[in-house]
Amino acid sequence: MEYAAPVKVTTAVDETSNPATVSLREAVAATGAGGRVTFDASLSGALITLSSEIVIPVTMEIDAGSLPAGIMLRRASGTALRITGDRALTVRKVTFDDCAPGVLAQSGADFTLINCRVQNCNAAPSGGGLRSFGGGIVTLLNTYLLLNQSTGGQGGALYMEGGGQLIMRDCAVLGNSAAQHGGGFYMDGYSYLTLERCTFGRNRTGQDGGAFNGEGDATLSRVTIADNRAAGGAGSFAWGGSGATLSFCTIFRNVGTTDG
Repeated sequence: MEYAAPVKVTTAVDETSNPATVSLREAVAATGAGGRVTFDASLSGALITLSSEIVIPVTMEIDAGSLPAGIMLRRASGTALRITGDRALTVRKVTFDDCAPGVLAQSGADFTLINCRVQNCNAAPSGGGLRSFGGGIVTLLNTYLLLNQSTGGQGGALYMEGGGQLIMRDCAVLGNSAAQHGGGFYMDGYSYLTLERCTFGRNRTGQDGGAFNGEGDATLSRVTIADNRAAGGAGSFAWGGSGATLSFCTIFRNVGTTDG
């Protein structure tokens, strides 16, 4: 079945067999490059439980921004949305709950979350809530990363491998944990980090970097880092490479068991 963009989701049921409705899975498959998936007003606050991951075939936007209560996606046993290669995904006003992880970007694919939540996700080994491989760009705007866990590795809420760029503005990273490095997030490989008006609180890690850990070029502006804890060192954050430039930041009550 073909749809003209934007494609509207009309049911919260994850199915492909009912010709009278359009599921999120069907809408994504039917959207052309640069297109947009929207949601019927009756779905505000609805929970969509996915039976398997949804593969994003082209650059697109999944937009629940018009819904007062947004949309919730859940897939307890695995990835909710997967994007690969020279594609980009933008998601608006979606809560990823109990996924493993919520978004998986591979081979340098980019993704942006706007007015979203990533919560209660639990994945092994790394990146409980979000994962990026291959040097892509991850942009988080007015997004909350809450109570996510990496049970066997690094990056409680977010794990990036192969360098890349992370941009976060007006975000909160709270109550996440990792077995190894980076309670909030971990960036593996020389990376570029921009944090503006963000809060990191009560994140935990089994080794270094209570709030986050990585290396490369980092710029932090008006960032609060408080009450984070590392069983190793750097209760606030651990950053190597060219170092980090901080302006108007507040850092307090962080604990590193071995060295600050």
